[in-house]
Amino acid sequence: MGSRVERRAAQAGRMSSRPPPLPPVVLQRVLVIASLDGKSVVALAGLGTIAAAVWGDVGATVAGGLIFAAGWLELRGVGLLRRRESRGVDLLVFSQLALLAVIWGYVAHRLVAGSSEVLDAVLTPERLGELARRGVDTDLLKTLIHRLMPVAYGAVALVSLAYQGGMAWFFHRQRRAIQAALK
Repeated sequence: MGSRVERRAAQAGRMSSRPPPLPPVVLQRVLVIASLDGKSVVALAGLGTIAAAVWGDVGATVAGGLIFAAGWLELRGVGLLRRRESRGVDLLVFSQLALLAVIWGYVAHRLVAGSSEVLDAVLTPERLGELARRGVDTDLLKTLIHRLMPVAYGAVALVSLAYQGGMAWFFHRQRRAIQAALK
């Protein structure tokens, strides 16, 4: 009896499953997602690059510029797809992988360089003095920050792998439907 119930449930599940979306629908989804993602990356990287340059952080300025370029490539891919050129998918995938590489490179740079640079920029002598006057153990605070920085950068690396890797995989997986829609 249990097997009959299981078979019926499986058949019901197959009957109610929706067919895959039509190629024009897939193309439209990809264009909306990639456009929103690319514009977000360009805007955030542009602001971050300017802020890093003002603070004098050369590594973050370079990383921000490269991230801006990856976002621009994604928008270029969107433009190609809108002009019905299927090579736009290649740029969408490449832009995500390039962004992932830049983020991982920056994370590796920060992990190798250590947190002293960041710590010195955030905890200026004036701030440390103010914290000490308020009863904060500044040595303990510095130690805590030094120990938490690798965890924070590791989290950034994992999140970027999931997001950028997932986006690259999504764009790649939609390639056939996009090519069909562009014909």
